[in-house]
Amino acid sequence: LGEVLLNPTQIYCDPVYDLIAACRGGEGPCDSEQIKGIAHITGGGLSNLLRLHDTLGYHISNPMNTLPEFDWIAQMGEVNEREMARTFNLGMGMVVIVDGAASEAVTAWLHSRMSGCQIVGDVVDHGRKVTHVNPNISFDHY
Repeated sequence: LGEVLLNPTQIYCDPVYDLIAACRGGEGPCDSEQIKGIAHITGGGLSNLLRLHDTLGYHISNPMNTLPEFDWIAQMGEVNEREMARTFNLGMGMVVIVDGAASEAVTAWLHSRMSGCQIVGDVVDHGRKVTHVNPNISFDHY
């Protein structure tokens, strides 16, 4: 476990910067206007998405697979699912919000440059909150 926890985190800066630059230059998987927001999922977990817009919300319908080390922390620390999703990123370190029409192309483009990219959900007009396929996980403030 110690070796797993000491592994350096994946750095997203270069692939995301390259995505923005390529899209601005007309060589990316979408137009730069189709990139709507970027959220680093650190302390605050999924609630960080609420910083992106004053009225829209987000629904996580296809969450990343939770890494075993987070399952261990939850079990050993007796931490509930909501608190785990608020405190830790659970393996999802960054969210790039793009126009739905560009989502597949952007995901494929990023996946060719780094591992662990997938579409995790949608921007929704259900008020300023984050909902999750797991009904125990939701946030209405960060």
